[in-house]
Parts: sequence; structure tokens; C-alpha cells
Amino acid sequence: MTVKCIEFYVYKVTDPARAARARESAMKAIGTYDGFRSWRGLASIEEPNLFIDYVEWQDADAARAAQKTFCADPRTRDFMAAIESMVAMSHCEQTAALAA
Repeated sequence: MTVKCIEFYVYKVTDPARAARARESAMKAIGTYDGFRSWRGLASIEEPNLFIDYVEWQDADAARAAQKTFCADPRTRDFMAAIESMVAMSHCEQTAALAA
């Protein structure tokens, strides 16, 4: 199935090790949500407290519904608590693919 919505988050954490563990737990929870396709978690090399998450959804409606569920899901509380500040967040459509 084609991915129709890509969600990305750029955020800062206070404790990178704690945040990475909490993110792993949150990834397991998100994996059960309707319309979920994949989640790639990244950490900046130059700035260890800066994390980036790239999440693929079936469509924008699934992404929006998951956002509401995520905020109320007890399995994601530790992850949300590990986030110090949000730098950027957006829902995007893939418009072109790069050839490798």
C-alpha cells in the first residue's frame, strides 16, 4: 500500500538515553494503531539531545487519529515526559521520490 501521509517531529530531550528507551516503548504502542506503516527514530550526531522521528501513515486521517490516541495512551507517557521541547512538527504528503 502506498504511504499517503508522512509525519515528522523534531524535538529536544533532557536525557538522551532515557528518551531513547521511552521512544522504543512508544514505538511498540504506535505499531498497534490503525493506519500505521513505519517509524524511524533518529538522534543528531552533533547535538545528542536533538531527536527526529519520521512516521509513515496510510493517510492523513489515520495520522490525525493516532495523534489523539497517542496523547491519551498510557504506554506513551514516559516518552512524552522525556521531551523537553518541540522544535517542529508537520504532516506531509510525499510529492516525489529520489532515485538511489
